Amino acid sequence: MHRSSARPPYSKAKVNPKESALQQLRFEKKCRELENMVLSDHEDSAQINAESPEAEENKDWMVFLSASNSLTRAVVFKGSGPSLKLAWDKAVNNTLKFIKHNAKYNPIWIKADIITEVKEVSYRELCREIGETRDYFYRKGISFDFEFKTALLESELNTRLIYDYKESEISLVYLNEYLTEKGIAEMREIPDQLFTFMCKGYFFDGNCYRLYDSGYDYGRRVEDLIDKPLIKDILMKSGEFLAKQMNQKGEFIYGFYPSFDMKIGGYNILRHASSLWGLVLCYQIIGGEEIKEKIQQGVNYLLGNIVYYSDDAAFLVDKTLNEIKLGGNGLAIIMLTEYMETFHTDVFRKTIEALGNGILMLQNKETGEYFHVLKANDFSLKARERTVYYDGEAVFALMRLYRHFDDEKWLDAAKLSFGYFIKNNYYKYADHWLSYAVNEYLKNKWDDGIFKLGIDNLTQNLDRIYRRDTTYHTFLELLMSAFEMVTYAQNNKPEAVDKVEDLNMKEFVKVIFHRAKHQLNGFTYPEMAMYFKSPIKSVNTFCVRHDAFRIRIDDVQHNIDGYYYLYRYYNELIKYTI
Repeated sequence: MHRSSARPPYSKAKVNPKESALQQLRFEKKCRELENMVLSDHEDSAQINAESPEAEENKDWMVFLSASNSLTRAVVFKGSGPSLKLAWDKAVNNTLKFIKHNAKYNPIWIKADIITEVKEVSYRELCREIGETRDYFYRKGISFDFEFKTALLESELNTRLIYDYKESEISLVYLNEYLTEKGIAEMREIPDQLFTFMCKGYFFDGNCYRLYDSGYDYGRRVEDLIDKPLIKDILMKSGEFLAKQMNQKGEFIYGFYPSFDMKIGGYNILRHASSLWGLVLCYQIIGGEEIKEKIQQGVNYLLGNIVYYSDDAAFLVDKTLNEIKLGGNGLAIIMLTEYMETFHTDVFRKTIEALGNGILMLQNKETGEYFHVLKANDFSLKARERTVYYDGEAVFALMRLYRHFDDEKWLDAAKLSFGYFIKNNYYKYADHWLSYAVNEYLKNKWDDGIFKLGIDNLTQNLDRIYRRDTTYHTFLELLMSAFEMVTYAQNNKPEAVDKVEDLNMKEFVKVIFHRAKHQLNGFTYPEMAMYFKSPIKSVNTFCVRHDAFRIRIDDVQHNIDGYYYLYRYYNELIKYTI
């Protein structure tokens, strides 16, 4: 990923003494609220610090304070002392000096990090650790000297690309660029000996939060209980973010890398359609005229990208690549049917039937297999295969058409494809769209073989889903559509469920809540977003950490879909946790 050169974030504007004093007082008040929580944990922190071998040589405490006005990247200051209180006061005073000289700077987010564990390592050893870690997952801070004069938090190191995962090293160029910004002397080379450290964190944004201090949750606010109010809040914030990405033409800002606010080029009309589906699902939970208006704008844009092959067959066209993709028709149907159900209209009836006929044109009538990509200019074949996800999207769409129009041709085409999926063991792909398709089929027409495919898609992948280190946003969708399938079967075909030997409902639901909690590590809470270049633009949505914290409309949509169904079925799920 390329990036632009850094610029000093703050100017030396003339300071208004009264305004500066007021800002300092506000900051001190916020810090006192956070300090109360920090000092209440003093004994625990002291015990952890005392267990560190380095603590025997250096009794000092080290506190980092990060402050952000939400408009610009957080500034970070530190303080040390023989007690946590003294270290805290020094960190606060050092931050106050900055505020004094930047009178208009109003830090609304404050994060405190107290070092709890220090380890001396060689640079070679550090490079090995970086190389063995998934990109952007190395969570230790670094001091480049014994006295911790030049010490950086992992959030600073990761979001500034100072950890170079490709080369398994520290980028001296990006490090010096950042040190210059902070007013610290540049380094000619990385020292042979370094100190890595871990922290216990706290955050203030009007409320005070403890942050996780270990594992994949590290640095995120503690949310031990995944309940309906929390899920609704996540849906509201991510839905509002997605709506704000749409312009007046109905086109989304496709995505960006928030570390340096770098736009992702191109546009994918399939992801436009699926993101609209996510917005419609959000609207069902939180409502709002603004989201409704954005949905309509996005639908209009989508309709402008549909072309007709004949009077009764149509395709969604990706104009940037001059392609017709099977998944495009599928996602357009899924979204438009959801729209019609939500807003109680059949206005798109002819359109979705034509798109469905387009799907049928791409199906091998003997095997049920699909052709994936056509050239948009002449409808000739461009790619027989592109991605397995297109298959599930197409069949899910066919079953949505059957539900709306009760025409057997949609059901027959879907069943033919399921035969192909079963023969070719499609459960091995852990495909959430397959899970959606199976669930939709069984609600309309029961079939033991298709039910087994849905069960295999769940049980054969359950351990893999549980152990996945990244937030991999489609897994919660797979789990929730499978839960809906099993719940339907329990109510209507209990004998089929009784035959499933590998299905333990309590363990199944345990994995669902585990994934729901784990996927919050991809949510850009303020304590994460404050280290990005433009925090207010990046906050309260979903990112992909291992791809440089990428924020893209489909990343947000997939998370919305999973949490939407979690919200819908929460009361049924919670029964299995008692």
